[in-house]
Amino acid sequence: MRPSSARQRSAAHARLEGGDGRPGLVVAAIVNGVVYVGSYYNGVDAFDAATGQQLWRFQTGNVVSSSPAVANGLVYAASWDGTLYALDARTGALRWRHASIESTPTIADGVVYVSGDDHMFYALGLPAAVRQS
Repeated sequence: MRPSSARQRSAAHARLEGGDGRPGLVVAAIVNGVVYVGSYYNGVDAFDAATGQQLWRFQTGNVVSSSPAVANGLVYAASWDGTLYALDARTGALRWRHASIESTPTIADGVVYVSGDDHMFYALGLPAAVRQS
């Protein structure tokens, strides 16, 4: 997503709207030329960083107000529906989910760290097929 012009914008932009037409809050992670965003319209989108073209959209059960985390071909996004979603970074397909989550996911050494609405802290191992080598 490139700026329209240096005078008009200091950064590229895309407009996301909820079903009610109001702009959604956008929080982003950028990896390998793809911008992954979560917003108040209840979902996660992927955009080509160079063109702004939407690549895919995944609908969650509620708002995604924290930045997604991306590692090893998966996008991790926590929704206000209490679910951590693991999505295929290329297609947006759901790979797995974990309930009772309410925080921004952080990834280190093949583990996804999140806190839950049950006052627990979770360290979720990545599936063997996507673990860092």
